[in-house]
Amino acid sequence: MSPNMDHHVVLIKEDFNVLNKVIARQVEIIQQLLSGIVEPDDYEHIEMNETIIDSLEVKIRSEVINGIVLYTPRASEARRMFALHDMTSYLERIGDLLLNVANFTRTIDSSNGLYLQYTETLQEMLSETYQMVTDAVTSFFAGDSDLSRRVISRDTHIDDLHYQINDSLPQALLDSELSPDVDSIQASLAISSIAYNLERIGDNATNIAEAAIFHSEGKNLLHAKNQKVEIPTEQELENYGQEEV
Repeated sequence: MSPNMDHHVVLIKEDFNVLNKVIARQVEIIQQLLSGIVEPDDYEHIEMNETIIDSLEVKIRSEVINGIVLYTPRASEARRMFALHDMTSYLERIGDLLLNVANFTRTIDSSNGLYLQYTETLQEMLSETYQMVTDAVTSFFAGDSDLSRRVISRDTHIDDLHYQINDSLPQALLDSELSPDVDSIQASLAISSIAYNLERIGDNATNIAEAAIFHSEGKNLLHAKNQKVEIPTEQELENYGQEEV
């Protein structure tokens, strides 16, 4: 790698580290919000952090493209740049999902009986998905494909927690002891939405892990299939749907 390219990558990594730290701060605030602890400026800080995340995403992606155009990196270096580009996009999406979770906490009374049943599970989902994100990013910079694959395997647990919440919510809402009312119905909708957004964070952590594997091994797992897909010819495409019934 040329000295100029090396310096360019260092600058990208610095911005990438800042992006990671801002997301970590978002997670810390939202973990408190899920437990019912709300500081006066929490939501304002969350909005400010989201603005920083969006700005960093635009800056990093532009830096990556400029680096490729200016320095025409070799194949392995280009893979790293493309992986950084993709990982930045996934982190920005994670920022959006965290913002969604924060906004849904606004609609919940943390003392609501229905919500109290799911508080620990939602906190567990947030903690575990963020750990997946952290490990996926670490696996990229360490070139640790085994860690990347462990991150991918852990997504199943997050999916299971999401399904458990959605499967049990209707019965919990109808439980006679909860006396379903407007607050409980609103809480159930927020719980379901929070769980969905947390599950999506797990999916994006998996995407980051796949980008890390692409960087270290040159293997694209995103569209990997067990069976080979045959690409149709132009003539076959023209005839598609025109067969006689």
